[in-house]
Amino acid sequence: MWGETLLRDIRESAGNGCVKCSLTYWIASVMMKDDFRESDRTVSLQNIHSKVNTFEFAWSRPREYTSIKQRYRLILFSRDDTTYMLGSATIEPAPLLRGKTSSPASWAIAREWIATCSNEHKATCHPDSKSIQLPTRVLDLGLYQGSRADTRLFEAPAGEFAQYVCLSHCWGPNGCAWSTTSFNLNQHKECIQFDKLPRTFKDAIIFTRWLGIRFLWIDALCIIQNDEADWERESGAMASIFEHSYLTLSAVKAEDGADGLFMDINREASQYEFNRQRAGSKSICLGVRRVIPHLPINLDPKEFEYQVHTNFPLMARAWAFQERFLSPRVLHFGKKELYWECRDATYCECGSKDLSQEFGRLSYLDLLGSAKASRTLSFDSARYVRWNRLVERYSQLALTFPTDRLPAISSLAKKMSNVMPDSHYLAGIWQNDPAALIWIKIRSHQLPRQYVAPSWSWASVNKEIRYVDIGPNDRVFYTIVGSKSVPYGADTTGRVVSAQISVKGQVELTQHNLLQKKWTFLKDPDFQFPTWSSVHPHWDQPHLGEFTDPVHLALLRLAETKTLNVFLILEAVTVEVHHESETFRRVGLMEVRNIDKPDDQLFAKPNLFDRTKVITII
Repeated sequence: MWGETLLRDIRESAGNGCVKCSLTYWIASVMMKDDFRESDRTVSLQNIHSKVNTFEFAWSRPREYTSIKQRYRLILFSRDDTTYMLGSATIEPAPLLRGKTSSPASWAIAREWIATCSNEHKATCHPDSKSIQLPTRVLDLGLYQGSRADTRLFEAPAGEFAQYVCLSHCWGPNGCAWSTTSFNLNQHKECIQFDKLPRTFKDAIIFTRWLGIRFLWIDALCIIQNDEADWERESGAMASIFEHSYLTLSAVKAEDGADGLFMDINREASQYEFNRQRAGSKSICLGVRRVIPHLPINLDPKEFEYQVHTNFPLMARAWAFQERFLSPRVLHFGKKELYWECRDATYCECGSKDLSQEFGRLSYLDLLGSAKASRTLSFDSARYVRWNRLVERYSQLALTFPTDRLPAISSLAKKMSNVMPDSHYLAGIWQNDPAALIWIKIRSHQLPRQYVAPSWSWASVNKEIRYVDIGPNDRVFYTIVGSKSVPYGADTTGRVVSAQISVKGQVELTQHNLLQKKWTFLKDPDFQFPTWSSVHPHWDQPHLGEFTDPVHLALLRLAETKTLNVFLILEAVTVEVHHESETFRRVGLMEVRNIDKPDDQLFAKPNLFDRTKVITII
């Protein structure tokens, strides 16, 4: 709309009747406040391409050698249900946010969302919702109680059917301030005093009672936290607990239990209304506010890392990841507004229409839904690819206890197993997935001290990973032909004591010399990769890439793409007596790029990778 222009020139043009200039001058007065000075300030207002109602307002003040520029992302919206055109920019209607997120007005909107979902999405979001069996334990909020009345822990007998609400929340760095243990279990069955609970729990109780729902499930109170067997059993039942809930309340803006669900800030104070009479037509009525992040319902990867740490700390927690995906309906309580997710729709109070859903929950629901009647190889392959994308996102998320890495995604694995009955789940990977072993650790961190997962599983590094893209026309040279796993407890998709896989593929022994920048094949010491710069080893632990002496390692040939050859880097553990199979552990993955010759021609002369055998990887 406006490039950089002196503020005094904009004021003069506004005085001559230019609506765009009047709007820009008014926004400058609102946003610049104490820095509002016409003499030397330049401002600009630009519509952001493809972003509905979204503008960037910038202003600068000159200094001796340079200028200091401030930028703000703004939402301009119509307040009178009229769509306006200002130059080439379209400004559409949107609601003004009123009151607080604890106000009756906000809650009334939430009730409308619930009603719409209940009436229009019965088949997908909540079929037969009144015939749901209660979890093992729930909070009994009572009937016709005051919003702040005490509650109690109710152990539901088998066959007890009723609606219940779940809470998804951050425990915080110091753990949960109030929980159920074997020491207070009987006391909690008698009474849990409302006034002693953390604020987030109190707010969840108040809102659930307002909905008219009697039962509430909160992990800290409904799982016996110092009973390992109970924790294993109940955490393994997360899929059923969240999937069958009436609603999940997401404390998405709270870092711990003290922050609460509700944000008691009057939102009208951060919004502004612009009214201007236009010659020969009715007045123009606009609203202006800062852009509100929509991460809970619009997971833009570009904004993810910044937003989770500033506005939505719950989104950075691994346990909350599967809670959100499993729940049929989620109501997120944010800093500025409420957000809604169900299996058919997403809403927010501000009425934003710019929700790309690039990594939104809706686009992944069929991954965990019912299997289609006719399955094909391409159908299965697509599911594996999307599972791996979920894992990439999940691997970025934080856990208080590294040993929870597999349990915290266990329920999603159970759902995936229902639609992929022919593929065995192995500590985070799927046996029939051609890309199962082809992942890279992104950031350099030491591995957790406790055993978390076998070396071939992405869960073993307990940090962010990415999968190498393997397309349908690329060649894969290995097959997982067997596996053994010892689960830690009753949950077969959760934590493991140990696990191993048998892999059929092409393996060559090498000597790696970092100082000489050489990978020497023992079968043919004269053979070298075309150039050292084309060889990119990705080590699972930082010190593995700092060998001062030559070290013997094995390379398992994994895949070949148009631009890339991929090998698993293995360290020998034992060699069995008859030398028929060898046992290794993974220490990294190597990419070899920019090779002019096709892979077969590259290794044809020295006869490398020309035989297959079965090895064991632990």
